[in-house]
Amino acid sequence: MSKMDDGPIRVTIDRYEAQGRRPYMEDQSRVQMDPSTHTLAAVICDGHGSAILARWVVDRAVVLILRILNRYHYRFASGFFRRNFLCACLEADVKRVLVYLERMAYRTFDGSSIVGGCTLIAVGCIPDFQLLVTANVGDSRLWMGGNETSNGFATLDHKPLHPDEWSRIQRGRGWISRDARVNGVLALSRAFGDWSLKRHPRTSPNRTERSIHFLDGPVSCMPDVHVLPFCPQEMPWIVLGSDGIWDVLSHAEMRKFLSIPSHDRNRAKDLVQAAYRRGSTDNMTAIVLFFSRLD
Repeated sequence: MSKMDDGPIRVTIDRYEAQGRRPYMEDQSRVQMDPSTHTLAAVICDGHGSAILARWVVDRAVVLILRILNRYHYRFASGFFRRNFLCACLEADVKRVLVYLERMAYRTFDGSSIVGGCTLIAVGCIPDFQLLVTANVGDSRLWMGGNETSNGFATLDHKPLHPDEWSRIQRGRGWISRDARVNGVLALSRAFGDWSLKRHPRTSPNRTERSIHFLDGPVSCMPDVHVLPFCPQEMPWIVLGSDGIWDVLSHAEMRKFLSIPSHDRNRAKDLVQAAYRRGSTDNMTAIVLFFSRLD
């Protein structure tokens, strides 16, 4: 657990990973902070088929997102640009760099299916300006909330049966099986990797970058990115978790669980253990951020 005490907002970070009932561990998570700007980035990647791509993506995503946050910290501090304009540019830059990361992964691994695929859930924070940026690809999820009167915020899981995703898969000339899998294979509609599912049926089978439709194939790598203002008093909690957490714990249960005094315990560890007791059969990873004002 680490604390950032020299800024206007204190951020307490708990992180915990568990293999659970799976024979191998494919979840990967990273947290990085910059004490000079008080910015932080947290990322979870849930691998499938292998942990290779998840490890490669998470190591680079956390660095790239933190680099973007630092750049925008100085732009917000300069006062030369309107806040709304900078928020729109920040959203576009995070989206652009994650798509770039997918293309670099394809070139690095030469389109090999051995590396499998992975989801991504990420949050970046600029506490000095009370600003958050979230990004998600797949079914790992971020939830932000506080007391019972706050509405909270949660990212949307990218599942094939969601109406928007179903339409996009059809436009990409893909199909959904009876067990809700894209082309009968993947239970997600967006992911990094899984390049065999990013080719249109009429595309050349040759494994070249031009044959891959990263954004508009049956499976897409396009992230959902949101830039949000946040108030520590109203919504002090941010929870990032792989699907091994969210498959068995609801947002209401999460809110109730986090409202219990912790006595300096690791909240993320408590969540993972609670998910395991609930019968989660997947790998489980949680990152819990708690924001509070400094007196």
